[in-house]
Amino acid sequence: DLLRRQAGILERLVKELEVQRDQAGDVLGGTAEQMDGQRELARTMESLDREVTEINESAAKLKEGIERIVIQAAELRQISEASRIAD
Repeated sequence: DLLRRQAGILERLVKELEVQRDQAGDVLGGTAEQMDGQRELARTMESLDREVTEINESAAKLKEGIERIVIQAAELRQISEASRIAD
């Protein structure tokens, strides 16, 4: 009788250990998935940062070009006004 009870306890213990092993595997799989997701997010953020930097550089160049056009337009206006006065 004692041996049967011990065998039953051991059997339940083995089953519980199997359940715990499966749950640990699930947690490990979830952790690996989460780490993969974090790495992908980091790559995406890095790519986004590069794109934002490129956009900012392009915007700065565009602003410089617009400023040159404004200066040239003002110079042309002055030349035009001076030409009218001279006529």
